[in-house]
Amino acid sequence: MIIDIKNMFNGFYPRDISNKVRSTLRAKQADGQFIGAFACYGYKKSPKNHNKLIIDNDAAEVVKQIYALYISGVGQNTIAKLLNASSIPCPSEYKKLQGLNYKNGNRLNYTTYWTYSSIRHILKNEMYTGCMVQNKSFRTLCSKTVSALPKDKWIIVPDTHEPIIDKQTFDRVQLLLSNNIRQPSLKNNIHLLAGIIKCGDCGRAMVKISRNNKSVFVCGSYNRYGKNTCSSHRISESTILRFITNDFNKLLKETDNLEHFLYKEYTSVNNSSHNLKPDEHIHFKINRLEQKKRSYNEDLNENLISENEYDNFIRRCNLQISALKKQLDKTSHKKTDNISSFDFGNTPAVISEMLKNNEISKPDRIILTQMVNCIYIYENNTVKIVYNVDHL
Repeated sequence: MIIDIKNMFNGFYPRDISNKVRSTLRAKQADGQFIGAFACYGYKKSPKNHNKLIIDNDAAEVVKQIYALYISGVGQNTIAKLLNASSIPCPSEYKKLQGLNYKNGNRLNYTTYWTYSSIRHILKNEMYTGCMVQNKSFRTLCSKTVSALPKDKWIIVPDTHEPIIDKQTFDRVQLLLSNNIRQPSLKNNIHLLAGIIKCGDCGRAMVKISRNNKSVFVCGSYNRYGKNTCSSHRISESTILRFITNDFNKLLKETDNLEHFLYKEYTSVNNSSHNLKPDEHIHFKINRLEQKKRSYNEDLNENLISENEYDNFIRRCNLQISALKKQLDKTSHKKTDNISSFDFGNTPAVISEMLKNNEISKPDRIILTQMVNCIYIYENNTVKIVYNVDHL
């Protein structure tokens, strides 16, 4: 009996220590401090503060190249092949070359090259936008098994370090990833409409068929499984492109808010996220305080803080949030004043054409992925375009 009681108390002690350590680490995470052993590829720990990330210029250039290739239509396998052909070290090998004692437990032994998975991990990593993303997994005290946490349990703190990829580009990449675009071979370029054009009835991606220098699109279900699943929805490539150009130019002529749209869509490309407008800084501060409130709630549930301490912490956070929201109301009416000062000089050629002529002669891949969510094809050559931009 005495031995059982001793064993019980011996079990309480490490559990209590573990909870206190976890609480301390969680508080640091909620404050936007990096607590990992190794920075993600493209960043390194600051020599002055190991809880802060700074850009690793060499690796960051590779990250930018990966995003640029993917947005231009190059698939993930193809990107991996290109990087391997260029003898660019993969993330795990790069860390070893930097003298870090790093081992990726998810990799096969002796796999020292870029893979589909490593490219996809970089394309989906929100850390590159300047957000600190932590608490993605957990491990219990007596187990070596690491379990993934759902995204609503992650601790995400914006604007903690310099971004490598702007938020707009990251969001567009996530949309392209979700569209599951077929990856081209090294010899072929991806089509202008890949991942965008779909059957209006069954929702499956349309398939491009080219013969005698003429291209048509047919429903993917029809092409793969036959007419019992869906009709062909056959439409020529030239018909679609003509419809897109005409519909887009019609929108441009009808809107008196073109410059506002361009300002909203392209400022993130020309200005890094650390030069944010005042209202965006306020939103970041509010989000950080909300993260702290959730952290305090978890600490209370685990009896790591008293109810009085919890009430004081929450009251302090709510007062700060209330003050920030009042400040946000004061700055919101000034948003449109900044539009006239935006410099459109470095925008892509297709955007310059839009500003000069209020129309485009033909769409390109960049403008389509930026502005179009999906193009639905129905029978009898009926086309419906769903735009990403609600205010056009």
